Amino acid sequence: MNINRLLRLLPGPLLLTTGLLSLACRPSESGHSANILVDPLAPPPNQSITTPSSTTPSSTTLSSTTMTSDDSEDEVPEVVGPLCGNGLADPGEDCDDQDLGGVVCSDINAEYAGGHLACTAQCRFETSACLVATHTRHCETVDQAIPDGDPIGVSHAIELPSPLTGRTIIDVDVEIEVDHDHVSDLVIGLTHHGETVVLHDGCGGDDLDATYDDESGSGTLCPSSGISSVVEPVGWLAEFDGTPVETDWVLSVRDLVQEDTGAIERWCVTVSSI
Repeated sequence: MNINRLLRLLPGPLLLTTGLLSLACRPSESGHSANILVDPLAPPPNQSITTPSSTTPSSTTLSSTTMTSDDSEDEVPEVVGPLCGNGLADPGEDCDDQDLGGVVCSDINAEYAGGHLACTAQCRFETSACLVATHTRHCETVDQAIPDGDPIGVSHAIELPSPLTGRTIIDVDVEIEVDHDHVSDLVIGLTHHGETVVLHDGCGGDDLDATYDDESGSGTLCPSSGISSVVEPVGWLAEFDGTPVETDWVLSVRDLVQEDTGAIERWCVTVSSI
């Protein structure tokens, strides 16, 4: 009950004491006044007081719970990556250490004619040591007579540009034009770096216009008379492959049978190097 309301309801003077109300009431029938002590915080009469029972707070244990969900968006996908560094070219890797999967420079780029393909620490091909070939073709018009029936014959040299010196040969092709009544009388060779490869030896009709190429695939050692053709040489121009490029290339022509004469008209040498 509100204390102010209580005071209005009580008659007579009152005295406030610590924690209690001291009420002075009218004299009783016996002639004596009575002092009544009222505790303002006490419950109204006839009202029972219910005291909460003492309870011990329950302890709460937090346990780790693994949350699961059928929603794949809430899941962290497992990352299965290449095993780069195990020395084996696994799926997703170009290579791994020395395992290049049989790939060479020319498989990466057709312009690479050699060099060394490597593998990076990230298992990707490294082509910095792959080499692009230089193709140098040099031709000269000779118009030089071939001595008839002379085993020494005649020779002519082509000098390649000096910047090629020191490079490594990977392929050589030779073009020759000869005016002669019986090219079957002739033996023709190419000399470089002290090595001679026989191109033509005693076959054919009149005149010669041929390109000698190891990779021609023609299987024909004798060119057709007077017709420009690409043929395989008698020897192998691949004998020069892997040797250093030097400036001088010498063509030699010998006529081993008398009566028919002729001349070297023009010839070319094409050297591919890295």
